[in-house]
Amino acid sequence: MTHKNSSSLSTHARRNRNLRILRLGIGNLESSAVRKIILAVHLALLIFFWIFRADMAAALTPSETLCEMYTGLFSVAIPLYAALSTCIILVLFGITINTYPVYYAMQRAGIFDEAEEPPILTGIYRCEQYRNALILEFLSIAIPRSVWEDKQAEIESALNVYIAKIEEGRDRQTILVYACSPEFAFDENLKWDDKYICHDTFFLVLGEGLLGTITINLAVIPHILIGGATGSGKTVLLKSLLYQCWKKGAQVIIADFKGGVDFPPVWRSKCTLIDNDVDFLAKLEEVIATLEQRKALLREAGAANIDDYNELTGLQMQRIIIACDEVAELSPKGITDKERKERFQAIESALSTIARQGRAFGIHLILATQRPDANILNGQIKNNMDCRICGRAGIVLSQIILDSADADKVIPKDSHRFMLYDGTVFQPYNFSDTEVMREKR
Repeated sequence: MTHKNSSSLSTHARRNRNLRILRLGIGNLESSAVRKIILAVHLALLIFFWIFRADMAAALTPSETLCEMYTGLFSVAIPLYAALSTCIILVLFGITINTYPVYYAMQRAGIFDEAEEPPILTGIYRCEQYRNALILEFLSIAIPRSVWEDKQAEIESALNVYIAKIEEGRDRQTILVYACSPEFAFDENLKWDDKYICHDTFFLVLGEGLLGTITINLAVIPHILIGGATGSGKTVLLKSLLYQCWKKGAQVIIADFKGGVDFPPVWRSKCTLIDNDVDFLAKLEEVIATLEQRKALLREAGAANIDDYNELTGLQMQRIIIACDEVAELSPKGITDKERKERFQAIESALSTIARQGRAFGIHLILATQRPDANILNGQIKNNMDCRICGRAGIVLSQIILDSADADKVIPKDSHRFMLYDGTVFQPYNFSDTEVMREKR
């Protein structure tokens, strides 16, 4: 693009931007009584000066000739001043006190259109739905939402905020940024309390995000896969979810092949804890048999799923949760013992069946592993794990878990935060089973 064309484009962009801000200012009059009063007082003063322009001219000079000249000058100047000042006031109504600091911050961050014009901040609103968030409204001509999402890290750095989500506003040229100040973003010392349990049918609380409490409904998204680097907090998150399942009356089956060190004896009084592949396969075969029985029961009752069945029959068919803290221990890859390899393949097959068919019959998988690649989880299981949660991870690991590298970019290396499959970042609760579960005996 030539310098002349670039200059013309920039001039045109600024003109369009100013006209749009003027229209926003006019639109903002409807929602603000204070702005209406300011404009009314301004117009009243202009009318006053217009009516008494001859008297003002006479006060300025005793000469009749000069008085007529001043009167004529005022007759021209007052309308021009009225038009200019009113436009300026309306433009000011279309921006905020932070508009120009944010404008230059976005410019430094490299967020601008082809004319090198950054977006304009046109409003900051308190978000009633989310307790910690503010909504930043931008006029974003020729800067689509996809650019904002790609540049999220740069915008966060430029504005010193955490961004929870970005969406389009009233039209395609309005962008809404849901942001939170760093001091109110994530509380890494938030301890678990039973008051956080969600009382809706089978919602599980994952933790606290920028926009409040983050939950997942197992009735809709039936299986959960938790991945992340060693020390990212997978086991703590898994325990908090299993505890909630137990509190909601589900049957919880935990496969722990790491010697039981992560699940102390208190869990055995509340859940079925299995530490070897023989017993785990036997338990899975029982669950598959239960799944087949439930098929028949739901078919006879004319119910589409477990919730419909419970409502139609008045019974309380119990949900079954099958959890494994490190799925890699279940992989048949690399096992040379034929009998053991066949057993592990049978376990994998049973898990695949539950992953495909479990939702309607209230049978759910919650699997945690460091690296859920094809060597650990076969495609049939992984493809049915709709809720994927990633802790601290590098680019490759994030790609394996979430099918994107977002976790590597967003989750700090020294934190225990997690990212959901939809990009939501949350801080799980500090769950201590030795404190929480012993209190509930």
